[in-house]
Amino acid sequence: MSLLTVARSERLAHIDMVSKKTRSTTDEIEASPLSTLIKDEVILVGFLILYVGIVSNDSYYHRFGVKYQLLNLSVSQYRGSILLTYAPLLLIPFALAIGWLVVDRYATKKSVTYTRLRRVGAYLVILLILIIAFKLAVRAGLDQAERDMSSASSSLPRVVRLVTNKEEFGPEDHYRLLMVDGDFIIVFKPLGTADTEAFPLVKRFAKGGIYVLDTSW
Repeated sequence: MSLLTVARSERLAHIDMVSKKTRSTTDEIEASPLSTLIKDEVILVGFLILYVGIVSNDSYYHRFGVKYQLLNLSVSQYRGSILLTYAPLLLIPFALAIGWLVVDRYATKKSVTYTRLRRVGAYLVILLILIIAFKLAVRAGLDQAERDMSSASSSLPRVVRLVTNKEEFGPEDHYRLLMVDGDFIIVFKPLGTADTEAFPLVKRFAKGGIYVLDTSW
């Protein structure tokens, strides 16, 4: 048998093996139950919600001069989901993620070349989605902070009465409740239209030193 014939046989055997692997993968995908098929989508969307929540929280509190990393919070996922209600552009990375998973599943069935380059393509697509989500989440967090720190547009609750072990505030002080975490309560005085300060006046009190806290919308 000539070397040319041997080489051709080995090449055909390799192509046949790749083809069998591709058919096997396709059969597994087609035979997967619905719960398995949507697992990737649920995991990716859940991760994006958490990621967007953390990034937007960081930019939101940073605008008030508060470091998000020092807060004892666990609401990133909740904030990530409600962000979509006032920042609809954040739907873009979610749509890209779902669209990519659909295209990936289809292309895996149809293209051997795509299967070989799938991992590299996945890294690039995920990186692109994270970059877009990061920029949009930062913008959403800053925009919401700008609205909340203004006396004319703030959606945060008004402090009706706050009594601490050192001082007391009432409605005439015009404070609003920024957040309550596991250790502290933070209030601030919104900026008026004539104010030129970059940051509002922010006060933080340890929970143990607060006797009364009444708020209203």
